[in-house]
Amino acid sequence: MSGEHRFDDEKLRIPSPAFRGMLGLSRRAGRVLAGTAQVCDAVRAARKPALVLIDADASEKTKSKLWGLCHAHGVPYLTLKADGLLGEMLGRGSEIVTCAVTDDAMAKRLCDLCTEPAASGNTDAAPQ
Repeated sequence: MSGEHRFDDEKLRIPSPAFRGMLGLSRRAGRVLAGTAQVCDAVRAARKPALVLIDADASEKTKSKLWGLCHAHGVPYLTLKADGLLGEMLGRGSEIVTCAVTDDAMAKRLCDLCTEPAASGNTDAAPQ
């Protein structure tokens, strides 16, 4: 049995158009830590972030590492189907695939601005 965690696809979310503005506001307010190293350090710290955002286009190794850390330290996280644009939403380069939001109210609002993707057609049931 491998020591790696299986990535939790059930938390995949699609950011709404207002999400980009709220994330930018959070960044300008100094409530966002960007980059895998900063996020990992914040999750391990005594003052935990309110929410971790992970781009679904991040590598499996990065997603597994962050999922394991968040799960072990009790930090909520969302995986965004952002098509690799999380870093650009933060005004940074496309190499940024994760960030941590440190403000509880902003984290709650960002969660509210994400929707679950529609189920990809059930092929088990035949139309009648």
